[in-house]
Amino acid sequence: MEVPTLQNLLGRLRRLQVRGGTPATTTNDWYEVHLFPPARESEIHSALRLVNKPLPEDFKQFWRYTDGANLFVNESGLHGVGVASTELLIDLHQEEIEVYGDTTLEDYVVFARVNGSGDFLVFHTPTGRVLDGIHAEQPEEWRVVANSFNEWLHAFIEAGGRYYWIEELYASSPPA
Repeated sequence: MEVPTLQNLLGRLRRLQVRGGTPATTTNDWYEVHLFPPARESEIHSALRLVNKPLPEDFKQFWRYTDGANLFVNESGLHGVGVASTELLIDLHQEEIEVYGDTTLEDYVVFARVNGSGDFLVFHTPTGRVLDGIHAEQPEEWRVVANSFNEWLHAFIEAGGRYYWIEELYASSPPA
């Protein structure tokens, strides 16, 4: 799969934001996109210093365009993904350290919340891959969602805001 540039992906999200969102494909909901003002370099450096782990370059570039985002959120707030701002990243990561422990999360950084599921998205810091952080599982059980932030963002936009990675999991599971 050829992944568009981050600028192209953000352009698509900006158009959705200006239009007021997009209709959900499976319900009568309307999914909205909210991009925020860009992060300042000092805010990015501060977040990197506080988390004390490497973040993928494409994610840091994302912050230079929008310091966090609410992607494909419905009116109830029970659907969508909240991508952390430079400030929120530390809080999200710290919340999961309290659950899993710092040693267990040594190679991971939480960067987004998946609304309605209680799960989160994490970077595997040695590879930059995006993983589905399922609370009922340990990090070694988390599944790869995408090979990069840009790849995840592209697939999420192409899926129209559907949680494609969860759909794929259920599609590959044998029926009970």
